[in-house]
Amino acid sequence: MIASLNQPVAELVAKGIALHQRGDLASAEQCYIQIMAREPQNADALHLLGVLKGQQGDHSNGMRLIDEAISLKPRMAAYHNNLGNLLAKSGDTAAAEKSYRRALRVDPQNGEAHLNLGKLQFERGDREARRSLKTAQRLSARSVEAQMSVGRLEEREGNAQLALNCYVTATKLNPSFAPSFIAAGNAQLLLDKTHEAEESYRIAIRLDPESPDAHFNLANVLRADGRVLEAIELYRIALDFSPKGASDIQNNLGLALSELGQHQEAKTALTKSIEITGDSSDGWFNLAKQAVLLGDLTAAEGHLLKVLSLNPGHAAAHLELGNLTRADGRLEEALATYRKVIELSPSDAAGWNNLGATLTDLERIDEAEAAFRKATSLDPKSDEAFFNLGKHLSIYGDESAAIEALEQALTLNPKNAAAYTQLGFIAQNRGQLSEAADFYRQSLTISLDSSIARHNLGLVQSSLGDPEGLDLLEATVREQPDSAEYRWNFGEKLLLHQQFHEGWKEYEWRKQVDKFVDQHRAFDQPLWDGSPLEGKTILLYAEQGQGDTLQFARYAELVAQRGGRVILQVQRSLQTLLQGVPGVAECIAQGDPLPEFATCAPLMSLPYIFDTNAATIPPPSSSFAERFASSTQLKPTLQVGIVWAGNKNDKRDRLRSTTLSQWSELATIEGIEFTSLQTGEPAQQANEQGNNFSFVADCNNVKDFADTAAIIAGLDLVITVDTAVAHLAGTMGKPVWILLYDPLDWRWGLEGEQSPWYPTARLFRQFNRQDWSPVFERVASSLRALVDTSRSMSENYVSLE
Repeated sequence: MIASLNQPVAELVAKGIALHQRGDLASAEQCYIQIMAREPQNADALHLLGVLKGQQGDHSNGMRLIDEAISLKPRMAAYHNNLGNLLAKSGDTAAAEKSYRRALRVDPQNGEAHLNLGKLQFERGDREARRSLKTAQRLSARSVEAQMSVGRLEEREGNAQLALNCYVTATKLNPSFAPSFIAAGNAQLLLDKTHEAEESYRIAIRLDPESPDAHFNLANVLRADGRVLEAIELYRIALDFSPKGASDIQNNLGLALSELGQHQEAKTALTKSIEITGDSSDGWFNLAKQAVLLGDLTAAEGHLLKVLSLNPGHAAAHLELGNLTRADGRLEEALATYRKVIELSPSDAAGWNNLGATLTDLERIDEAEAAFRKATSLDPKSDEAFFNLGKHLSIYGDESAAIEALEQALTLNPKNAAAYTQLGFIAQNRGQLSEAADFYRQSLTISLDSSIARHNLGLVQSSLGDPEGLDLLEATVREQPDSAEYRWNFGEKLLLHQQFHEGWKEYEWRKQVDKFVDQHRAFDQPLWDGSPLEGKTILLYAEQGQGDTLQFARYAELVAQRGGRVILQVQRSLQTLLQGVPGVAECIAQGDPLPEFATCAPLMSLPYIFDTNAATIPPPSSSFAERFASSTQLKPTLQVGIVWAGNKNDKRDRLRSTTLSQWSELATIEGIEFTSLQTGEPAQQANEQGNNFSFVADCNNVKDFADTAAIIAGLDLVITVDTAVAHLAGTMGKPVWILLYDPLDWRWGLEGEQSPWYPTARLFRQFNRQDWSPVFERVASSLRALVDTSRSMSENYVSLE
């Protein structure tokens, strides 16, 4: 646009400014050049052309022109201010600050100069920024940029509400300025005003449909609210309007895709994020977590090591690395890594929690408990920490404290299915089966696919006599057919319900259960399958407890009938007793050298090999009754032996064992002489004050079960809790009353007083779990009746004389 040669310079200046303000820089430049052609020393034209050159990116010529204008009019604040702007853009902030300060010396009320100085100070973290920006806000109350700058200052200093006030003012000053709505949304998020933030971002998008920031921030809000699909769409729109494919947008897109389970697509987005930013420790960290979800643990570990090479103080990366090495069984490495987490961040509850889990793996029990307690103290709202503490205590410590911790976990998170399951374990171990079932059902309402909760519910229900429990067990076995634990449990409950054919088959899985593996040595000789032996030597070896050996030793005779020469290997305490078992050619103790043999079988597999059912259970060997036969002479008093406690190392012992004081009513029955068959630490209860029993004999001097059998031979009756003595007396054909706790051991069946394993046994069952009182009442009543019968028989015998 060519101006008239006669047009006054003042008009040309006004015209140039108008063109400049409209953004027509080319036409404005021509006006300024014409002015300078007519008046080379026109300071305004020089100044305005310098500003224009700066806008075109020609900072050097822009600064030169403004410098020339200043030399002509040094008292023009606007000149100094704009020179400062060009100096700042060129990176010379020190010179820019001097120019702004010169502008303010010329005009202390210049709000724009205060604003520009404040923005410079803000960028470098100078405390003077507040005074400059607040002055600019006061002097230029209608300046959107002044309001925005003060808002950014307040936001950085943690004053979110003050920041929001500034941003809202900016939106009112210019309702069409999208960045002010974006800034308001950010402040609203800091104040947890999520819905208001969402609305602010949506307004920003309406004002500027191509704003990547508005789309990105709205996507973050929606993703946090669980609207992940909408968020993903917005992230992709933001990428379309971000020429360089912003790293943070790709990163958050990857995280959102991961939340939807689209892990491969997530990996692609996260990889692009890293490619954009280069070596970003947080980017590599997110990629590592994605690799874990994809199951590529090797890559995940490599990514984490990359994170730590970039940022050795990245506590979260140390934490994840610890998780990986712990899962890989490298416990000492995991332990060191978690300790590094705590060193970097002493208040990191997750670090303490995972440290406790690793210490538990290493069986450093007390240290583990201390770590879990530290985690709960650091994060009293962590249901995971309270759960781990409760689980730990339930296994190694105080069950009451465990219950308290687990209940706290549920208070914090009522959806913590694992806490309900663990409470079920505790109730189950205590014999509180109905309560355990309720806990497992609650767990399953939260986590329908929890195999362990369904399996344990099956165990509990089947122990309560409910056939549906077997259905649950069968279902979990179908889901995990290679779980030895599940199949062994299923076998035991099938046997409890006297479904022997399938029960013995499933019971064979016990040989792969961790706690039994060491009892089944890998012999070079093959396991016997029941085929004819044709004179071959076979080793039958004991497993589990002494009572189990006594129960199944009867099968040796059946094995011998298949044509085999039987070597019986048993616990040393049973060797002398079992030497005379029919069919046994040689009885050796565990730990002694083994003779040559051609095949072998564990004793407890023989019922499976012989397909035993309730009708075909072989009777106890008659040789015991013959070997330990006692006089048939009637005695004036009934001779009764008692056992009140079992092995305290058995996890069921607190359920099956009693104290001698609970037997006190029996001691008051006249016509009985009691013998203590109790061994071990519980035998000391016989010496405690207040004990009503006066034993005529005891087992203090017995060396093994042969000695115990000799004592039992002289008795009329044995009364015992479920211990090896019950099996010994039953095997000897001696009348034996067995006091059974509930839940029941599989071999005693669900109901009835008789046992197909021991014809001379009478079973006294608990009907009220963990309550022995009714049991002893029935025992006392039966014992009185037996004394009366015995006395009557004795009198009749005497009268016949």
